[in-house]
Amino acid sequence: MIKLLKKGLVFFVVIILIFNTRVAGDDNEVHGDFYYSLAHYWAPIIYHDVGIFYGEKGLEDIPMRLEFDNDWKGCNNWENLEIKNHNNKGFDYKAYVYYSVVETEKDYYIIYSLFHPRDEANQAGSIDKHENDVESVIMNIKKNNSNNGVFNAMITQSHGWWNYYKKEQLSYYKHKPKIWVDSGGHAIYNYNGESARGIKKDGVIFVPINQFSNKESNSFFHSMILSGKHNQIGNFKSSYEYEILSLNDLYIKNQKDFIKGNKELFVSFGVLNGDTHGKNKACFLWGANESKKYYSTYAWEDPVVFFNNGFKDLFKNSNHNYIKNDNYNYIIEFEDIIYNGGSKDSIYLDIYVGDKKVVSDYIWIKNNVNKGQKVKINLFGDDNKKGFTTPTNKLFLSIPYSQGQQISNVDIILRRKGGTLTHEIDNKKFENIENISTKFKYYDTINKKCKIKLKLTKKHI
Repeated sequence: MIKLLKKGLVFFVVIILIFNTRVAGDDNEVHGDFYYSLAHYWAPIIYHDVGIFYGEKGLEDIPMRLEFDNDWKGCNNWENLEIKNHNNKGFDYKAYVYYSVVETEKDYYIIYSLFHPRDEANQAGSIDKHENDVESVIMNIKKNNSNNGVFNAMITQSHGWWNYYKKEQLSYYKHKPKIWVDSGGHAIYNYNGESARGIKKDGVIFVPINQFSNKESNSFFHSMILSGKHNQIGNFKSSYEYEILSLNDLYIKNQKDFIKGNKELFVSFGVLNGDTHGKNKACFLWGANESKKYYSTYAWEDPVVFFNNGFKDLFKNSNHNYIKNDNYNYIIEFEDIIYNGGSKDSIYLDIYVGDKKVVSDYIWIKNNVNKGQKVKINLFGDDNKKGFTTPTNKLFLSIPYSQGQQISNVDIILRRKGGTLTHEIDNKKFENIENISTKFKYYDTINKKCKIKLKLTKKHI
């Protein structure tokens, strides 16, 4: 699934040949929002395979806005994605990609998420098909003397896996990296110049635009699918437009719906409501679970950690001093532990927020700790075996605000490791995350086997 784009605002047109494709962009267009402009500048050229043998002739392979069917419900998206519905009030079959920008002192991290109402899995059919699908791309942009910085690295999502690319491993149109998106399942990889895959090698190119033109020829749906020309799509020979939309707007909507108990769109935090071909199979990044290999749970709220895990030395000079980060609601900041256990112990923390595990021995462990010893807590540092080069004492959490009927508890479990065995030593539980002091304070665990010094910071929308 890889696509190019055509057209610039105020009819500024750039023409270039790529596989006989005319491509236009509007990166010189000034926009009032710096972060929007930055995200648009780096928005990828999407080479998107198209499965024309699916029920809707390739409509399944257009990345869309979440409310493409003019409602904020998740469990009717499969049914509503039909060619015949295109004239229904408010239905929108144009292409969109969601974005979010996080900024540190040295870097920008730009998230692009592609939503498809149907995951068809593959053209032969599969038990893995499901309603709603979200796959993401995250770019690291190094700051320099220019407004837009310089491209450094990219991570793409292919279902439960992540793919890591340094800048020299990618191909570009001008400065924009090219990505390839699978038909049906929508896994994302770098584009390496190959032909489209599938039986007929059908693929189109989506290119970012500031504002859609009025020409139906620039809309993949109108020019090829609705017109019945799906058999003439060809092998990446035509380009079409896509706009970018705020991913943080969806994040805020999810929080508000969660607090109200509204589960029509998100059945839980970050997880989309779906009931066709399985239940609730798709989630945005803030709904990701812990992964000891990929650290997916940090991709949204702490991309420094996410990139450091994937690239190690490439990010050894990075820091966690965020200038702009709207992707979290709480920070638990740790100072130290005073240990009252045995001698020469290897200790670590398991931390759960609600039923979501956010810290384990893969994130922090300290060896050879003696009774009475005070130990600094450096998450993603100390004796963990992952080789992180940018430790921090801050745990960023994108959980919803704890209020009303939606209270988030925090359970901190102190464990001792001996060979392949682990033992729970003690624990400290906060029934409500907001019971944690906003100033550094020592908390005794239940059996007083340790004191943990920490504090809570709450970010207000």
